[in-house]
Amino acid sequence: MGPEFWNKLYRNNRDGTFADVTAKSGLQGEGYSMGVAVGDYNNDSHEDLFVVGVHANFLDRNNCNGTFSDETREAGLAGPGSLGRPAWSVGACRIDYDNDGWLDLFISNYCDWALGTDPVCGGIADQARAYCHPDAYGAQVMQLFHNNGNGTFAEVTRKQGLPDLLGKGMGIAVADFARNGHPGILRIFC
Repeated sequence: MGPEFWNKLYRNNRDGTFADVTAKSGLQGEGYSMGVAVGDYNNDSHEDLFVVGVHANFLDRNNCNGTFSDETREAGLAGPGSLGRPAWSVGACRIDYDNDGWLDLFISNYCDWALGTDPVCGGIADQARAYCHPDAYGAQVMQLFHNNGNGTFAEVTRKQGLPDLLGKGMGIAVADFARNGHPGILRIFC
């Protein structure tokens, strides 16, 4: 894909302007990305990126020199996990849900969709076809991945008692909602 389709990374020049450093950083991306979670997953004091999208997510480790390395496969995040098929992920957040000092990963997935499986919406004739409302698709569940502290993650969605809460996730907010010193997650559905 050409530069017009790349993800973009801009460096703050600290003078009110930004410089496009996408090519130098190695973060052009692949596929159709929809969101990003920023956080230091390996505790090296540099912010790493987790980019989510349609049927592919990527963990990009900050090399501390203005470049990033794709660590998705090495970290155990390349597969679909408990879903058993590629997910359409739209949001993610870093959260230390177990307070062990390592940022874990929570992913909000959207709808169950695959290329060539769209229902007919709007009308049968080509000129009457329309994009289908999200209600025409099945929902996908959220996923929680535990940071093992060694550069890898393990999915613990069901081990942590999270329900198969179906919904077309559109966003995530993290805060101490209960005011008990522990972060909570608010998942926004469509």
